[in-house]
Amino acid sequence: MTRVAEQTGCDLPTVSVATITYNHEKFIAKAIESVLMQETDFPVELVIGEDCSTDRTREIVMDYAARYPDVIRVLLPERNRGLYQNWKAVSAVCRGEYIAYLEGDDYWVHPQKLLKQVRLMDANPHYSMCGSAAQLVAMAPDDSEKNVGLICPKITKSFYELADILDDYPMHTSTVMLRRSFVFLPVWMEGTVNMDNCVFALCAERGPIGYLPEITSCYRLHHNAVWTGKSHVERINCWRKMYDLLDTHFNGRYRRILRRREFRDSAMVSRQLVEHGMSREARAVYSESAPRFAGLMPLRVIGWGLAVYWGYGIRSAWHRLTMYLAMRSRLKALIQRFQSIKVNQG
Repeated sequence: MTRVAEQTGCDLPTVSVATITYNHEKFIAKAIESVLMQETDFPVELVIGEDCSTDRTREIVMDYAARYPDVIRVLLPERNRGLYQNWKAVSAVCRGEYIAYLEGDDYWVHPQKLLKQVRLMDANPHYSMCGSAAQLVAMAPDDSEKNVGLICPKITKSFYELADILDDYPMHTSTVMLRRSFVFLPVWMEGTVNMDNCVFALCAERGPIGYLPEITSCYRLHHNAVWTGKSHVERINCWRKMYDLLDTHFNGRYRRILRRREFRDSAMVSRQLVEHGMSREARAVYSESAPRFAGLMPLRVIGWGLAVYWGYGIRSAWHRLTMYLAMRSRLKALIQRFQSIKVNQG
């Protein structure tokens, strides 16, 4: 077993680590070091797309590239490309059989992440990609970090199908490994910042997604990040756009699953807004989003509206009422069925 930092050059690496970075001066060194510490029995390359940062990110990246020329290749565009074009450019020059993604403000914590994932993918050639659990790390203004949770599937399985991926966000980008032949970044994906969700869905369309029930990476939450720096309302708009793009790609076949997930996201954000004293914004989210769900889940939409306008205690009462009515309806149907059977037997 050899650490990536100690390996010699190779034109055909088994794994390409694809890293996109922009204004990650505080984080990029730790991300690179977490790749260099990987223990493998196969060659690895690290491809970094440095997107014209305004801080010292490019300087740090170039320093590492000079120290590890057998491992690190750097893309240095003359002007800022943006998230989609940077990700596309880095993916296009990766040479490995597999691509593992690691953004410049995240880092790996398991020294054999790549080794375990390659073995899993080799043993299951029908898998399109694999992932694992990720630690959520919140960064305070004084740059101290605190573990605040996990990103992992609600139900642990050895692999997940397309419907599972569309219904949830079970793995973070920093944990995944894809078959390079399956990497596909269509033009429509440029319209969303939630590219990882789209990539997962496109991979799952081609084959199951394997899962390692271990924590292999850390996803940093900080105010300058692309996603965590957005407001609640901006996130709703991003999700809505992503769900519409996926719905179009799949020709409406998974609309019910996508709408159900979007409903959970919207309801969660509106509750967070109410808890932060932003009731007007919560009602705006409801009025814009509710028509998208009304035809599929009218009772839930009504309960959500009651909560946003009258408080979440009302919503609990509404849920109890609808559950009572549903149980009463089912009980009535069972009694009628039993009576029908009894009459037929008589």
